[in-house]
Amino acid sequence: MASKYVKIPATIQLANMITGKPTVENIDSDGNPTDDPKLIVKQIPVMMSFRRFIISTILTDPKFGKSASDIISASEIRKIVNTTKEGETAEFEKEDWKKLMDVVNEPSNSYVPAVMIQLVEFITSIKNASDRKDVKDVKDGKGPKAKSEED
Repeated sequence: MASKYVKIPATIQLANMITGKPTVENIDSDGNPTDDPKLIVKQIPVMMSFRRFIISTILTDPKFGKSASDIISASEIRKIVNTTKEGETAEFEKEDWKKLMDVVNEPSNSYVPAVMIQLVEFITSIKNASDRKDVKDVKDGKGPKAKSEED
């Protein structure tokens, strides 16, 4: 079966879109997130890895729960992002990649623009998936565009 190759981008530290200050998460003494000012013992920067983005934002989309085939694809995608490190190239079955692209392009629920503007590199890396394993850096949004079977 044909594959699509995606270079896994680096983790991104989220920031306030206006001030540029890092976004932080308030943590209580048990290490859990909290919004109660009385319980906050520390603040940590909010980091978004490609893995976290795929698992918490993309694979939770209802489109991945419509059929057994979709659930199997979600499981395969999850396995791949759990085992591929930043900077490495992930290999997706073409059908799984198409389902991933469908949700990335048109999620069931709207993205939060203030966050997604900061994660464009994640979307670009998926959209610029190659038919070749030798994927180059896609940071500029102009990664390799191998001739695909559909071109």
